[in-house]
Amino acid sequence: MSAMIWLRARVPEPFHRYRIQISVGVDCWPDAAAEGGTRLRQPTTALFGDRDDQVCPRSSHTTLAEDISLVTVQARVSDWQDRSDDLYRQLKDWSPADYRLDTSQHLSMHEELMKYYGVAPVELSVLNIYDNSVWEAKIVPYGLWIIGGDGRLDLLTAERRYLITGVPPTAGSGWRISEPGARGHVNPLNQSSWLAALQ
Repeated sequence: MSAMIWLRARVPEPFHRYRIQISVGVDCWPDAAAEGGTRLRQPTTALFGDRDDQVCPRSSHTTLAEDISLVTVQARVSDWQDRSDDLYRQLKDWSPADYRLDTSQHLSMHEELMKYYGVAPVELSVLNIYDNSVWEAKIVPYGLWIIGGDGRLDLLTAERRYLITGVPPTAGSGWRISEPGARGHVNPLNQSSWLAALQ
């Protein structure tokens, strides 16, 4: 026994038409835990990233159909690298003079669309933020292909986590900042909201 769910989502150009199919086997639900099933969590997130732990490993699958190409994926990845680096430079300008921003740490980006089109992994910078010599926060790239935004980075402090999402090209430009689950509390990322998040 299985359930079939069809979703349609509006996402930034050039990924303007997505067809998402999620097939969920009965062993993905909580009452099947005794049989080794895993509860399905945030299935749409797994479509656009490499978080395999977010889907049921044995009996769910996803199908993604879109009007894109190898060249498009390569261009989007290159643009994501440039935008992330530009964001870090902007945050440095907005930060207090005694703050030090370090980009020597890196992580590997290899999302599902990159794998599908044979695009090699790329290195992205992680931004660590210090007040003098004391660590205050870090920004970690989370993913490029997300629903509702043009890429996302996570701002992690000692006590909180914020989501920094790119504004879709169809809605303008720039970045937004919010706390997870804070519906309706999404603010433009500017010097004021940046300094408030660091407090």
